[in-house]
Amino acid sequence: MRNYRSHVELQTEACNVLFWLYCDEPYSEKGLASGTALVERVLAAATAHGADAVCANAVCRALAFMLQHRKWARAAVQQGGVKAVLALMSGHSAAEILPSNGIAALYRMVNHANWASVQADAGNILAAAIQGLSAARVVGSFRHGNCLDTLSLLIRKDASIVAQVVAAGAFALAIKAMRADLGTESVQRHGCSLLHHLAASPSIAAVPRLQLHGAQEAVVTAMESHGSSAAVQEAGIQALEALLPLIRRHLCATVEAGSAAHPEKIGSSFAAGVIASIAGRPALPERVLADGAGAAAGV
Repeated sequence: MRNYRSHVELQTEACNVLFWLYCDEPYSEKGLASGTALVERVLAAATAHGADAVCANAVCRALAFMLQHRKWARAAVQQGGVKAVLALMSGHSAAEILPSNGIAALYRMVNHANWASVQADAGNILAAAIQGLSAARVVGSFRHGNCLDTLSLLIRKDASIVAQVVAAGAFALAIKAMRADLGTESVQRHGCSLLHHLAASPSIAAVPRLQLHGAQEAVVTAMESHGSSAAVQEAGIQALEALLPLIRRHLCATVEAGSAAHPEKIGSSFAAGVIASIAGRPALPERVLADGAGAAAGV
């Protein structure tokens, strides 16, 4: 890669070789000493041949696996890796696979690097994840999971970014992604996690009531569809614990506004719906069920 920088086909094939080497943990451990130099070569290929869609995808795919190592991810950030990957994704936004690999590479860098070193690009990373959720088509499951996980990571790194995530429509997009990829455990797990983080934020006040009910339905369906996954069950419980009080407040506001002739019937119907939707799942703690019933009663 160093001796033939202008040869796009060679650079592409070299990135493909690195992907195959570093998606196998034994090889990646053997090459730890040379990793920083390899990251530099891959990023140089991105700079020299980013306009070539095949090479750009090979770069993103190699980085997505190489940057699982903290040292390499931090080296990539120091060498301008975040901006390089964002540029590749922007230049090939209509591609099918490249955005998925690009989001995965961005996730690695945000996850392993010091937040201060990537904070300036947080808004662009958020926009790339939202775009990925909006445009996911053929490789929906892979892209959905990566985008949902990246948005959750951004919120965990900096709680102040939640308002931007909500304003970008992430709540509705998360529900849509979960419905589209119901059979994919990672999508359901990451979707529940993102809904939990969003629902626990004051910014959730901007989300319409119908979307809250849609989120509750999506979470319950995820838990039903992946009953053997402890990770989905845990993420689902956390999401419900954040969502049910919000639905209760919306219900109480509706009753107080006098928009229902028989508020006691609304409460009864809501309680029946919540309890029926999560009945039969022993993984749910009693406090969640109690919160749902209490929400209906307005207590």
